[in-house]
Amino acid sequence: MAAGCPGEVVEFANAMLAEVQWRPDELFMLDVCETGHGLRLVELNSFSCSWLYASNFTTVVEVASRLASNAWERSQAR
Repeated sequence: MAAGCPGEVVEFANAMLAEVQWRPDELFMLDVCETGHGLRLVELNSFSCSWLYASNFTTVVEVASRLASNAWERSQAR
């Protein structure tokens, strides 16, 4: 989550993710907008699109690196 992200946006995203179990990948970006009818999901993006939005690149890279390392370790354990 981007620093300064409004609490209602975080609550909206968490509620939506709690309701829908499907995920496009282990790491993805959620694009949310505010409309005259409330908050809405615009799209899901791959993490590689994160540079297009106001996101914390350091956190994105840290999480992506950790997930890649975990995947590598799982593949070697087989």
